[in-house]
Amino acid sequence: MESDQAPHVRVILSYADKNQDPEKLGAVWYPGDNLHGHLELSNARHLTIERITIYFEGVSRIWIAEGPVPNRRILTGERKFLSQAHDILLSDMMQDGPDPGHVVLEAPFHFVISRLVASPESGSPEQCLQLPPSLELGDLFIDRLTGKRFAQPRIAYNIRASVKLNMRSDGSAVSLETSLPVVIVPLTEELPPTETSDFPFEFKESDTKVLRRFPLGSTLGPLKFSMQEPPPLVIGSRSDSSSTMAVMKLEFESTSLVDAQKSLQGLSFTVCPLLRAKTFYSVNSFPMLPSQSLLDSGNEVRLHDSFLKLGTWYVSDARWGTGTICRIRPLLVPQIFLAKEIILVEHR
Repeated sequence: MESDQAPHVRVILSYADKNQDPEKLGAVWYPGDNLHGHLELSNARHLTIERITIYFEGVSRIWIAEGPVPNRRILTGERKFLSQAHDILLSDMMQDGPDPGHVVLEAPFHFVISRLVASPESGSPEQCLQLPPSLELGDLFIDRLTGKRFAQPRIAYNIRASVKLNMRSDGSAVSLETSLPVVIVPLTEELPPTETSDFPFEFKESDTKVLRRFPLGSTLGPLKFSMQEPPPLVIGSRSDSSSTMAVMKLEFESTSLVDAQKSLQGLSFTVCPLLRAKTFYSVNSFPMLPSQSLLDSGNEVRLHDSFLKLGTWYVSDARWGTGTICRIRPLLVPQIFLAKEIILVEHR
């Protein structure tokens, strides 16, 4: 078959609902959105179509390395967690244009983005049934045999078209396939408050440091920093920002009744809030809601850890109140706790 006579197929997605030019950066879609458009099939002569099916699919491709560098082994995992199929009836095919020397056929399609994984595996935690966002984290690995891209993890959505044509004189079929990537960002629902005591390796709500006037000077007393887990950041599907409030408590226990107030005069603090994003990934299904306890359990679970800096605040001349502890030494607590509204802005 000559190249100029070969049939061509492409998927054209409508961006009318997004008010976006398809020639610019791709649109972002959300659960509940409608994906609609049409399939275009063109050829220099008449086409005999046997079957056309359009799929909306979500696939995760993950790789991990095992063992030391000389004998390192690459393990990959691929799972299709979402698959919707739409068979196009031949009666739905419409010819575009009267040019007999160039046949162009079109057929519409329509999908609704679900909110949950379509085919969950048995025993999957409830929190793992929500549709994951499009993402590609960590190091990239490309399979040389298939050309598939794996990451840590990689979540990809596509609209894929499969066409089977009868193009040859002997009646044998010719198969064509094409795909169009779709970026999906689901809204993660707010979970119930976390019992931080159930995850001792995940949360550290307090720390104590010994306060000294000089690096090698005498001990003034322990200074305890504590903060409870703040309410979660909730980002809506149509918003790129959110806010929450975290209250940090400082408690100073002086070793001397006389030097208590004097030790705290001129004391200043630098507050550097961070957002920590932890992404657990594995080539196998999670046996439970993932946490750091799974990292050493031989389940081939890995963690991608990242931090987002939210700025720096300087606090000086804090006012301290006096209490008692064990009726011996005073416990000094700021009268006004440090509190700051943290605004998360989408990083582009």
